[in-house]
Amino acid sequence: MWCVIKRASKFDNAQKIKFKNIVKEADQVNMKKFDKLMEKDPFLLFTYDSSNNIIAVGALKIPIDAHKKSVFDETQSDLGPEDVKLDPNDFQYDMGWIVSKKEGLGTIVTAILSNYNPESPNQKPKVYTTVRENNEKMRFILKRFGYLQVGEPYKSELGDYKIVLYVKKNN
Repeated sequence: MWCVIKRASKFDNAQKIKFKNIVKEADQVNMKKFDKLMEKDPFLLFTYDSSNNIIAVGALKIPIDAHKKSVFDETQSDLGPEDVKLDPNDFQYDMGWIVSKKEGLGTIVTAILSNYNPESPNQKPKVYTTVRENNEKMRFILKRFGYLQVGEPYKSELGDYKIVLYVKKNN
C-alpha cells in the first residue's frame, strides 16, 4: 500500500475524475458543492494497493467561508471542549471525502489527513469535519484521533439524517 497527497491542481484531469467518481459512488457528498470546493484547490489523498488500484481517498478541503460558518451556526457550537469559545475561522481545513474500498483504511486516511500540514510541517493542522450521526464507525475513528464532537447534530440538506460536527485544534 502507498499514498499520494498533494493539491488537486497537481493531479491530472483523469486522476481528478477518478477521485470525483469514487466520492460520487459513495453517495456521502453534496455533489453540487464538489466542483466549487475543487476550485479552491484542496489537498487530495489517494491510497493505492500493490497493483496500483485506488483503495481509498480523502481530502483536506479548503472550506467555503459561508458554508463553514453555517456548519458551526447549525450545530450551535459556540463552545467547544472545556467551554472554550470556538471561532470557525480558526479551522484551516474541512477533512472529508473519505471513502475506503477496503476495511480499515478509513483509519489510515484519517490519520494521514489529521497530521498533514504542508504550510507548517512541524505543526498539525486545525481541522473540522462533519459526519452522519449514524456513521458510528467514522465517529469512533474521529474520537480515536482526538476529534471532539461539538454542538448539536443538525438536519442534513441531502437526506433524512443528521450531521455531527467534530473539531481538532492541534496546538
